[in-house]
Amino acid sequence: MTAADRAPGGLPAETTSLIGRRAELERLSALSERSRLVTVTGVGGVGKTRLALRAAAEARPRHRDGAWWVGLSGLDDEAAVVFAIGEALPLRDQSVRPMIDVVAEYLADRELLLVLDTCEHLIDACALIATALLAAAPGLHILATSRRPLGLVEEVTFTLEPFPVTDEHLAGEGSAGGGLAGEGLAGGGLSGGGLTGEGLTGEGKAGEGLTGEGLTGDGLTGGVRVGGDAVALLAARAAAMAPEVASEATGEQALRLCRRLDGLPLAIELAAARLAEMPIGELLDRLDDRFGLLGDDGDVAADADPPWHQALRTAIGWSHELCSAHERLLWARLSVFAGGFDAEVAVRVCADDRLPAAEIPRLLAALAEKSVLTAVPAHPDHTGHAGHAGHAGHAGHAEGPEHPDFAEPPGHAGHEHPNVAEPPGHGDHPGHPSHAEHPDDPEHPGARFRMLDTIREYGAFWLRGLGEEQVIRRRHRDHYLAMARAGDADWLGPGQVAWYRRVTTEHDNLRAALDFCLAEPEGHIALELAGALWFMWYPYGFLKEGRRYLERALSADERPSVARNRALWALGLVLISMGDPDGVQALGEQCAAGSEALGDPRAAEHARTLWVGAAILRGDLTEVVARAESVLATPAQSAPISLPVLLPTLMRGIAVLQQGRADEAVAILATLRDTCERAGEHWMRAYGDVFLAQAELALDRPAEAARYATAAVRAKRWLHDNTGLALAVDALGTAAGELGQGERTARLLGLSQQIWETVGRPQAGVPEWVAARKACEDRARAELGDAAFEVAYESGYRIAMDAAIPGILDDPMTTLNQSGR
Repeated sequence: MTAADRAPGGLPAETTSLIGRRAELERLSALSERSRLVTVTGVGGVGKTRLALRAAAEARPRHRDGAWWVGLSGLDDEAAVVFAIGEALPLRDQSVRPMIDVVAEYLADRELLLVLDTCEHLIDACALIATALLAAAPGLHILATSRRPLGLVEEVTFTLEPFPVTDEHLAGEGSAGGGLAGEGLAGGGLSGGGLTGEGLTGEGKAGEGLTGEGLTGDGLTGGVRVGGDAVALLAARAAAMAPEVASEATGEQALRLCRRLDGLPLAIELAAARLAEMPIGELLDRLDDRFGLLGDDGDVAADADPPWHQALRTAIGWSHELCSAHERLLWARLSVFAGGFDAEVAVRVCADDRLPAAEIPRLLAALAEKSVLTAVPAHPDHTGHAGHAGHAGHAGHAEGPEHPDFAEPPGHAGHEHPNVAEPPGHGDHPGHPSHAEHPDDPEHPGARFRMLDTIREYGAFWLRGLGEEQVIRRRHRDHYLAMARAGDADWLGPGQVAWYRRVTTEHDNLRAALDFCLAEPEGHIALELAGALWFMWYPYGFLKEGRRYLERALSADERPSVARNRALWALGLVLISMGDPDGVQALGEQCAAGSEALGDPRAAEHARTLWVGAAILRGDLTEVVARAESVLATPAQSAPISLPVLLPTLMRGIAVLQQGRADEAVAILATLRDTCERAGEHWMRAYGDVFLAQAELALDRPAEAARYATAAVRAKRWLHDNTGLALAVDALGTAAGELGQGERTARLLGLSQQIWETVGRPQAGVPEWVAARKACEDRARAELGDAAFEVAYESGYRIAMDAAIPGILDDPMTTLNQSGR
């Protein structure tokens, strides 16, 4: 295993070779070693993101805790920046502390590189956060990309210039600086602007030649390197589009074209996309005409924000001019999307009588051909997704998680424990239509597209000019409101993994929809959207962001409404996870008042459930049991498989267990498990398994406890629930200790500590769980001795999640013995 293999981090994959920029890369690397804050600046389309990605990849082995990517392009709200950083790190703090304090504490004793990509529209927030984090974390280095500096005293700026374009026949790699393309040229899902990975021209356009060695050598330029890396880029891009025209992109006319475009990578990319349609000479003539017209019709771009570099303004404006009327209209309307979109969503948001739905797939393909759009994978690697890179349990999703059957614990006459169902979000499920029948089914998302920031900004300006901005943004909002409603109705069932993928893939768009609702109030839509997304905030762990949006929506709309009652309930769920009993109690009282004022029986049900949650957070077990039994004795307003039914059942089982009645707890939790199994529900069932494991340990049945804990690990791994995963690994460690497996126990304790650190409160701060872990550790130390215990513990603490979790499920005795990341 190489140092690079061991280095942790969440960087998007580089799917294309970097053309040139070797000298710039070396200078940037040297600056980053000397300074803790370096900002790569330059005009739009110059390749800032692409250079930063390569620099971060090369620097990652030098940082003990790796390099982590934070894409800021899809954010509009400065308050969201710190949440994006927390989500990019393997961190899911569930306390009520401010997020900046949580991130600062996490970074305090770590040595890592944090890349903040596309800062220019959030410059004040980025500057404040960088200052705070650098002060709190001596081992932290920050690499930022921005069209303008952050303006900090400690900042060192590195201005990336366009490719130099000369008449000389150049030799040797890197003799002329330059980057492959515009900002964001790295792998799919990157949130910065620019051309991305294989999506440079849409599916199949980035040929094998793009990834081979020597892109700037004779193989691509026909033995002539006129114009250096600028012309090499043109040749590579032309070869990807149409190999038969690549030779046209290598001579004196290519040099003239690149010089005309000032050596700006994105402008060269856009121009090269036309070589399949017209000879380079004609392309040059048309560009010359376009430059000549700038004084007359350039006001569209000149007045835009940000101001346009002339070459980029020319290339984008010319590309826009050569699009058909329908292509230009779709380009403008697609600018409302943040992050990305698929064809089905594009139809729902953009189609009308002016833009027929049947035409949109063809128009998307045409815009991709012209490099206005970039195709990205339908299921981007989670390591490249802001907010989830490197989280415990993220491994193994490329081909779907493993699902060996859950073994029946012996000695349980009278209790049936059906095998674990086919994993949620995979395979066929009764009642789940095919994609053809229901194209919005989150289990069958289509290929996705994205726009470069600079191209999206151009489209957004045209959308405003057309007078359609508010109309299209409302359509965007309404689509994501419909998606949230569907998730609200469907989540407690077999599609939980599929919904996780969908909401994380659409995270930027959901944020954009929420921000629009809050900026442009209409009815109770902000409350409804924030409340319907409870399944994003609560089970999936976006607690602090959920709290922020819910509190903003509740403050902005204080009128009594069913939507307000639902938002209060959703906020109460968030505060249960954050451990705030007083806040949960108060929200329950507001739900009860709202129920009485509106005759809303579900709000009354929600109030009673929140009061059970407040009682369990206070540790009042008698009240928990009494309130839970009262809730469960009341006719349910919700379906049997609903949180107002499942949560009190779980909490009652936990309380009874902590009262020392383990047999009764097993019966309660087995009922919960059976209910969830019948519905194909996994998230709550896995929590039942965690506490069934604890009950079995209390009954001195460690083998049965280990089986339940293993089942919980499997489900929590699918669902990216680090709290549940850490609890399950703790239970498994305790079971291993009681089975006399001291070394395995130490490794599992190290692994659980690693996971708990991403949550923020070891053992969630529950005294009984803290004491149980301490007792388990003491037994293992006594069995192994301090030195052997520390070695085994460290191996579990340092192992990468993609090795550790499969090891628990398959061969923990060998896999967990691997150390290093």
